[in-house]
Amino acid sequence: MKRVIYMLAVVLITAMSVQAQKARTIPAGVIGTNTTWFSDTVYTLDGYVYIKDAILTIQPGTIIRGGDPAKKSTIIVTRTGKLNAKGTVTQPIVFTSGKAAGMRAPGDWGGIVILGQAVINRPTDCSTCPGTAVAASLPGIQNAIEGDLDNASGDGLYGGTDNSHSSGELTY
Repeated sequence: MKRVIYMLAVVLITAMSVQAQKARTIPAGVIGTNTTWFSDTVYTLDGYVYIKDAILTIQPGTIIRGGDPAKKSTIIVTRTGKLNAKGTVTQPIVFTSGKAAGMRAPGDWGGIVILGQAVINRPTDCSTCPGTAVAASLPGIQNAIEGDLDNASGDGLYGGTDNSHSSGELTY
């Protein structure tokens, strides 16, 4: 009997904790200060979210959803940003569609784009991309990521001369 009561209590606590999760929409734009996303909140992206001159830390067990597929919700770790998303085996970080289970499809959201400053093996440079002026001021060969992610601020650029550059950690 005690075992049955214990199991019911565990199920009830689990159900309450799932229902207790907060919801937060992350607007399109720049995360420009060190920020932490917590596991008690479900985050929904509302367009391109650039991590620039900051560190985004995502706690184990956090859920991140893509928003409206037409807005191409994407996390972009720029050359000056870092993503520290260190989930665990028992508490993975879940990146998924914002649609209900059974309705999800490839392309529901843009994913995670990590841009670094290491040497690249492309023989061309960013002479026609939106961030051309920024690219011209940086050392090494620069290119812009595909998919309309670059802008006049050069937030979609990758490449350079720093082979020891780190954009953070991504596990589980």
